Amino acid sequence: MTIKKIMLLSVSVLLTCMNTLSIAQSTPQWPFDRAALSELQKTEKKVFAHYFSPFPISIDNKPPGNDYYQRGFLTDNGEKNKHLKYGGFIRQRPLTRLPRDEQNWVESDLRQEVRMASELGLDGFSYDMLSIPGSSKHWAKLLKLLDVVKDLDNGFKILLMPDMTAGYKSNPEALVPAITQLANHPSVYRNDEGILVIAPYNGYAQKPEYWVNVRKQLKAQGIEISLWLTFQGWWKFMDDYESVMDGFADWGASTFNEQHSWRRKALAEHDRKGLPFMAPVRPQDFRPKNFHGSESRNSALLREMWHTAMDHAQWVQLVTWNDYSEGSEIAPSTATRHAFYDLTAYYTSWFKTGKQPQIVRDAIYYFHRVQPTTASASSPNQAKPFKVIGKAFNEIELLGFLTKPGILEISIDGITHRKQVPAGIQSFTIPLTLGTPAFRLIRDGKTIIEHQGAWEISDQIEYSNLLVHADGGTAEAQRDYSASTQHK
Repeated sequence: MTIKKIMLLSVSVLLTCMNTLSIAQSTPQWPFDRAALSELQKTEKKVFAHYFSPFPISIDNKPPGNDYYQRGFLTDNGEKNKHLKYGGFIRQRPLTRLPRDEQNWVESDLRQEVRMASELGLDGFSYDMLSIPGSSKHWAKLLKLLDVVKDLDNGFKILLMPDMTAGYKSNPEALVPAITQLANHPSVYRNDEGILVIAPYNGYAQKPEYWVNVRKQLKAQGIEISLWLTFQGWWKFMDDYESVMDGFADWGASTFNEQHSWRRKALAEHDRKGLPFMAPVRPQDFRPKNFHGSESRNSALLREMWHTAMDHAQWVQLVTWNDYSEGSEIAPSTATRHAFYDLTAYYTSWFKTGKQPQIVRDAIYYFHRVQPTTASASSPNQAKPFKVIGKAFNEIELLGFLTKPGILEISIDGITHRKQVPAGIQSFTIPLTLGTPAFRLIRDGKTIIEHQGAWEISDQIEYSNLLVHADGGTAEAQRDYSASTQHK
């Protein structure tokens, strides 16, 4: 080989390496190496996480053992016994932190949330606008969030989602002034043409004529919008609303069986009028105050909804980032830790790039309820049994991301269950069993990863709890949940 050819080859290799470094970085906490955020933000596919302002990282900046989450929401006698009949408003909370010293701790927490969401490759939060301008803390939080996003300036944006069944239900005339106030903020999401995107939640709460008038009033003020109405059962509204929309979204199914059996087929069989679609993706749905939980089959619902989105959608809305009252959060929490967060990172990259990320390091995640769905509550205060929506599956799941073939193991009640699996994403389930499970990945007779279950499964319960609990990760970046985070 001549010196000239060697030099050309060396330059080619160098350019290839530089290009690789520009589009990927090592992410040892995940089973794949995520592409650079700048590359993910350039893709036509967009992913937003629904932000629900009642549940910030901290409500009052007090020690987690005595803050409002603990005193008001997690206990049965919280908020003056308001939640006594169902054992507490929520069963989990954001991962705890110690009180912050700075006066602007609200902004500091918002900054942390934006960074966590951005790290996943998300394009922004779809902010549930619960209130009209100046009427509550939820509007004030939106303004603070917009300013935090502006200061970070990392490409993350806020998709405005007026809630048409909350503050704008009784004050629909307030929507145009609200959008007018926010339209010029640099943090609001605009499409590639620079047009402001509005995605009203439950947009069908107002007739099509209302939306025609909203567009007309905003245009008179020099504000052009792209209107994506969000429905619950989109096919029921398409004929009436087709002409007023630029795209549409749906809140989606909450059970695995519904999503698997017909929700995906509905997107192929019903006329979408040629409009782009923002698909819902949720991990689970459990609402203590409503005495019911939907059957997600552990991680199966989340994965099924992602695959539906890959087949049929231009955008995705994660339902939700932080609605703990419905148990649907993908943000790191005390009951699902980083499990759904990590899966979101993987599937977001897959959706946005159109290519399944290569698994470069092993990871295992486990999912299960902490009680059988048939368990009876002992508390005389529980008003009635909790209902499972959809066909109930009492199972323990071990989900593996494997670089090579291996053995997935679940040990519980003195028995070890094993499954030989190939490389790739592999799910192993066993019947829900009383006790505390342990989880392992074995390869060539060696334990590659092991997780001792963090929760006991018991049928001796005070109140019903249908929430799926989860944990896991890679061996390279093991997380410690034994103490609250301290920010300096």
